[in-house]
Amino acid sequence: MRFSTTTSSLTALAMLALAAGAWWWAKTPDGDKAGVARQATPSTARPSKPAAPPKPGPDLLHPQVKTLVSEEAIGYGLRAVAVRELPENLSPQDLARVMDFMNAPKPAEMQDPEWHALVDGLINVLRRQNSAPEGLTDALIRLYHHSADSTLKDYAIQYLRYWFVDREIRYKHETRPDKRERILATLIDAAHKLHESYSGAALMALDHVTTDKSLRSEPETQALIQSRLRDFDELLVKAVGSEETNNLCRISAIQVAAMRGLGEILPAVRSLAADPAADPNLRISAIAAIGQLGDLTEDKELLTRLEKSGQRLAYAAKPALENLARNEP
Repeated sequence: MRFSTTTSSLTALAMLALAAGAWWWAKTPDGDKAGVARQATPSTARPSKPAAPPKPGPDLLHPQVKTLVSEEAIGYGLRAVAVRELPENLSPQDLARVMDFMNAPKPAEMQDPEWHALVDGLINVLRRQNSAPEGLTDALIRLYHHSADSTLKDYAIQYLRYWFVDREIRYKHETRPDKRERILATLIDAAHKLHESYSGAALMALDHVTTDKSLRSEPETQALIQSRLRDFDELLVKAVGSEETNNLCRISAIQVAAMRGLGEILPAVRSLAADPAADPNLRISAIAAIGQLGDLTEDKELLTRLEKSGQRLAYAAKPALENLARNEP
């Protein structure tokens, strides 16, 4: 009885073992019917797909760029420090973020003068890059056209001027003909908006473009300038003579026209100089222009009277008289 019980137990155990083995065998991967765990070999392993490149994000930015463009209200101080510490070899991704940031709305926690200083610093950083930033021309033009801030428009115009003309070894400048044509078109657009203060910066920029000696060695650029700026002197005369011209623009126009020797502005500047109701700064610019363009015989009486009329005007009238006397035949 004991033997038969043992035999039955062994038989049951054997059957359970066979059943378990069959279950394990059935669960092995297809093709591995021996029940041995499959091992990958160079001939049987499936090649893995290459990892997708990481998507651009804040973690890939230079640390100072991350601070600069932070969406948190970190204030002007930290952003200004970030600008000062930006290197001159920023990656294309960093440059793109910086240019987008300076064209974005002002951070809510910053005052206008702080934002102006920050954008000014950023543009200088962009100009100092070891390689000229691909998108800087477009970013500056976008700043001019899309910003509602006249100060930022003025900055854009001034930097476009130097981006077009500048030959200082410390800075790069735009050399692509299509981009230079866009810069010139932007400056001309701004120069014709005589009721805006930034128009004066554009007039001064166009004067620089038309007189810079370094551009004379570039026939294509010279042809572009001559074709687009044929009426530049007439625009200056109009700006000086029009009461609709913004005062700051008018002062710039008087200075540029006098430097270019445009005697056509003399009637307008004589009238301004003699008008006690005119803006004092306009009168001072007009007096200086008379000193450059006028005639001692015709202007001596006016300038002598102005020399005695007040300290601010005297500072302009006295050298104007002296200059006319020196130039007297």
